[in-house]
Amino acid sequence: MSVRAERKLQSQQAILDQVLKLNYAGQCFNSISLRQLAQAVGMVPSAFYRYFPNKEQLAIELVDQTALIIKSHLTQFLEHIQHKNSEILETHLSLFCGQVQQKAAHWHFFIVERWGGGSFLKEKIRQEVIFLIDDLAQLLNKKYAGQSLDHQPPLAFAELCIELHFAWIIKWLHNHETQQKDQLLRCFIQQLQYIHFP
Repeated sequence: MSVRAERKLQSQQAILDQVLKLNYAGQCFNSISLRQLAQAVGMVPSAFYRYFPNKEQLAIELVDQTALIIKSHLTQFLEHIQHKNSEILETHLSLFCGQVQQKAAHWHFFIVERWGGGSFLKEKIRQEVIFLIDDLAQLLNKKYAGQSLDHQPPLAFAELCIELHFAWIIKWLHNHETQQKDQLLRCFIQQLQYIHFP
């Protein structure tokens, strides 16, 4: 890769990171202006178009990047958890929490904009959630082939799992008291055990 191409990728990533930073601070994607982004990363507003043809393309790139991170985190976690053993579950959940914390802005963006974003962004995230559910259902089919998932079809079970994770993660991310975060963690473990895998 040439130096110029590498610099372009770095600038694109700086713009994406700035959107995530502003979003995590409470600003919705639709309210973030191109001028604001350009100034935050040290470029003139017209330079934005060298990296993204429009704001929709910026949204697509953000959702794609974020969905890959979320899929990776969820897949690793769900491949290794053993619900019948609380200590092992807690260990894997702690590792998962560390991953989520490192990419907190990505998780926040995906979950919050899923319901509160503009129609284009919500639709893009909706499609990615469908892919996540489908991927998880396939993982469950492989992992628990021939076993019952409490008489639930794998797709319905995968959807329940994804929604539970999203609901818990957004509460956990925005709770800054250690004691309450620990309570949320214990509550999540109980919920996972309640909807247990075989």
